[in-house]
Amino acid sequence: MSEVERLTDELCRAIRTSREYAEYKEAYKILEQYPGLLRETNELRRQNFELQNSEDSDGMFDRVETFRKNYAELRKHQEVSDFLQAELCLARMVQSIGNAVTGCLNMNVDFLD
Repeated sequence: MSEVERLTDELCRAIRTSREYAEYKEAYKILEQYPGLLRETNELRRQNFELQNSEDSDGMFDRVETFRKNYAELRKHQEVSDFLQAELCLARMVQSIGNAVTGCLNMNVDFLD
């Protein structure tokens, strides 16, 4: 096993034992006790993902506003709110790790400009 593979395994273990991951798992476990809320929350997550990854910027403000209004009531449920907050914290941590790794490398991606 190479050093990079070994350190990757260590990083994965560190993430799995992090406070952020523990809070995410606990919030999901609580949300699972409410199948209807879980179903609706997963639909919110799916639509949010599609919005964030949409290449069609026409009417984006209106689509985001409609999305926000459609899910305002769902987000008032403490179980949903807690889960989404925990998911966001975990995602930001993982994003930060990815940014740190790619930021320290010179991969010559000037062709993207």
